[in-house]
Amino acid sequence: MKARRDNSEGRLYGYLWIDIGDQAGNRVPAVTYQVRRSLGARGKPRKKYMALIRDAARERRLPQSHIDYLDGIEVRK
Repeated sequence: MKARRDNSEGRLYGYLWIDIGDQAGNRVPAVTYQVRRSLGARGKPRKKYMALIRDAARERRLPQSHIDYLDGIEVRK
């Protein structure tokens, strides 16, 4: 799965390991991407990718503030 994400996201991003909380309040390690440098318009996510992320956030009933944040992210044209 990681290789597929790398092919999609490219090498313009590095890995960032973070701790997140699950629904029970447990801390869980997770990996995410972090932009290595300013990418301008190339750094904007694709519309299809953001639709997937936004749909998943709604499906999993994330807090409305998080969904609003995702809805505000500008996508590549």
